[in-house]
Amino acid sequence: MSILSKVYKLLRERPLEIWPRFREWAMMQWAYRTRSFFHNNPNIHFGENVRVQRNGSLLVQRPHASLSIGDHTILWEHANIQILGDGKLSIGSHCVVTDVHFYCLKEISIGDGCGFGPGTLIYDYDPHPVDPKLRAVHIREMVLNHRPRFDTTATIPEFTEFDQDESPVIIGNAVWICANVTILKGVEIGDGCVVACGAVVTRGKYPPNSLIAGNPAKVIKSL
Repeated sequence: MSILSKVYKLLRERPLEIWPRFREWAMMQWAYRTRSFFHNNPNIHFGENVRVQRNGSLLVQRPHASLSIGDHTILWEHANIQILGDGKLSIGSHCVVTDVHFYCLKEISIGDGCGFGPGTLIYDYDPHPVDPKLRAVHIREMVLNHRPRFDTTATIPEFTEFDQDESPVIIGNAVWICANVTILKGVEIGDGCVVACGAVVTRGKYPPNSLIAGNPAKVIKSL
């Protein structure tokens, strides 16, 4: 039986099985293309069998930003990783990264065997000024510099420098980050922790095997 005949038979008899098979094939293609696209960059390292569903998920600013992803880790299509300046981001082996946004200017380190629920945000710096006048200038510059530019008469300003307070985010091994969690700069989460849905984890060190919840987050109990 030819391949086309097999596909037709599968579509006719078991149509719901086509999507998982196509998804598996697509992920293999993206893994190959992503590895080929980044292999010449010495600051980017992919382990074995890393699966990145969408190349647009990764933004690694040259020449100093660096990214490392361990073996068998999966980045789903809605993951968004941005590493700027001299930022260093590392994700361990056997991790599942779903709809997670990483914004790294200094260092974000993820251990092995971690799971991330959808809607999670992780920042290791403050992206906007606290001073309202400076923030208004910064937002205006972002708008005018955004592409595509439809107003060709507008003067394109240089970005105003401000103090972007930054501090590493360290997440240990076998940590489960549930849905809609926000983790801010200066956070260290120990091995085996669970961060509950909707938690806002601010600067501080959280001991291993803790249940972390709330806004601001605190240790609820030891697991």
